[in-house]
Amino acid sequence: MINVLIDFITVLFLLIIVMFFVIRWPRFGNIIFLAFGVRFAALAFHTYVSPIPDSDGDALGFEMLAWEWGQNGFFDAVGNFPGLNTYFISWPISLLYSLSGQNALIAGALSTK
Repeated sequence: MINVLIDFITVLFLLIIVMFFVIRWPRFGNIIFLAFGVRFAALAFHTYVSPIPDSDGDALGFEMLAWEWGQNGFFDAVGNFPGLNTYFISWPISLLYSLSGQNALIAGALSTK
């Protein structure tokens, strides 16, 4: 039940970010909402129904690394900053994991999973 609440909060936060972009660039509002809708629909399908083909290759490795970094708390996750390299995407996900626990929707929202 708590995962559903965390998922809802994540989507609400992403919608606030989308609204910021729509307010900033109103000419592109329809395109931004369409892109958000398609992205969210694909992410929800992947998370709750069935994995999208060819979507788990590198993503699983990055997600597992983020979970490993996030298990010891927020400050430990902050200390695991890898620099600007291939594993950077695992770091912000680990920060969120340290606060909320492992959640595939959060990882997918921040990456291209």
